[in-house]
Amino acid sequence: MKTSFFALFLLLLSIGNGCCQIIDQEYLVNFSAESDATNINFASPIGQSFTPILTSLNFVNLRLIDSNSATTGATYEVNIYSGVGMNGLLLGTSSAVFLPNDFGTTEMTPNGTPEGGVVDFSFSTPISLTPFGTYTLQIQPLSGENFFLIGDHSSGSTYAGGQAILGGSTALGDVWFQEGIAIPEPSATAILLGGLGLLAGQLLFRARKIIF
Repeated sequence: MKTSFFALFLLLLSIGNGCCQIIDQEYLVNFSAESDATNINFASPIGQSFTPILTSLNFVNLRLIDSNSATTGATYEVNIYSGVGMNGLLLGTSSAVFLPNDFGTTEMTPNGTPEGGVVDFSFSTPISLTPFGTYTLQIQPLSGENFFLIGDHSSGSTYAGGQAILGGSTALGDVWFQEGIAIPEPSATAILLGGLGLLAGQLLFRARKIIF
């Protein structure tokens, strides 16, 4: 009996740790080598083109940093367009995300400069994609102060499926990004019922062994 309850505890612990992100495309800046921070408001429209393999996405992660003296924070959203740039068909817009003052200023690079914080932009309805087609993500300022988008605009950036978009035009390098599918976290009730079902099945199996 003790073993059964311990197994149930491990099950609840493992399932209840949050959702899982399946990353399709990404470019992660090598902070020990090169990184850049671009003012989102001044460089808008700003984003990144990419070439997906999966048939849909419902999240985009970007790395942002508050790097000015204002104290209001800022709100952003992400748009997904077909093609390269923001002249294609708008396929969907993420939920708006508010970032507090001084966001992303505590994590440091090996060089001692702030590396920003990762922001998860989620889409209530998955965006349908054609594998190996070309798409563009755009970060759109809605209100508040000017934040900066982390990227690598040197010739050493290595993402082959697209490139940075600055001021609406393709630019050297890439922005730090991830896109893909997030699997929702199971509800506490579903987790509990599933665990209790497993426990009941194990107890029933033991009872049958005792009878026979």
